[in-house]
Amino acid sequence: MNMQNKKENKPKAVVFGAGGFGKSFVNNCLDKYDFIAFCDNDKSKIGNFLNGLSIIRPEDIFFQVFDLVIVASMWDREIFKQLTDMGLKEDKIHIPCDTHDTQFEFVRKKITAKYEPVEKTELAKISNLLEYTKASGQKYSARIYPAGYHTIKLFGKELKGQRDPKKRIEKTPFDFYDKTVLDIGSNQGAMLFELADKIKWGVGLDYDYRMVNVANRISHVIGGKTNF
Repeated sequence: MNMQNKKENKPKAVVFGAGGFGKSFVNNCLDKYDFIAFCDNDKSKIGNFLNGLSIIRPEDIFFQVFDLVIVASMWDREIFKQLTDMGLKEDKIHIPCDTHDTQFEFVRKKITAKYEPVEKTELAKISNLLEYTKASGQKYSARIYPAGYHTIKLFGKELKGQRDPKKRIEKTPFDFYDKTVLDIGSNQGAMLFELADKIKWGVGLDYDYRMVNVANRISHVIGGKTNF
């Protein structure tokens, strides 16, 4: 009876983002929330199950009995706008401000574009994603650096990494101009970003979905000719 009451007292949550981030979040926060469903914009996922929860369409959220929607996606700014445009109240939306494997600290916040410059919010978002890449639980020598393995430059600011991709490329005796480049073990994508103004196209591969997620987010923000 006590166990049942404990469950009933937990907020009922829909997780927007049926991917690696969402799955990891649910696994680590079962003691904090009563998860009732995943939600996703990817039509190929609708009707399937993840962590034993059904994956529903965004419009089906309103047919659920829930207390909040947790946006577990790197596209949180876009999803926030999508949900509010659909009529969901802002205080029903929770967005991560810091993420770790064993602890998820969430805040309810408004990220309407008029309140903060896009550069400021995007830089903070990418910095949080870079922190997330360091939380794999594996030994990672670049963990002490703000950007992790490679230094990354965004909006005129430099996020220091263990290695400088510009110096590494300068030591490579190859003309990358107008070439299509495949980076195997691309990490957060900094090598391709450094080459973006020279190459025809760049594709990065990495086994860690965290690295792939943050690399695609940075690529989306800078508008580079890269994909991961």
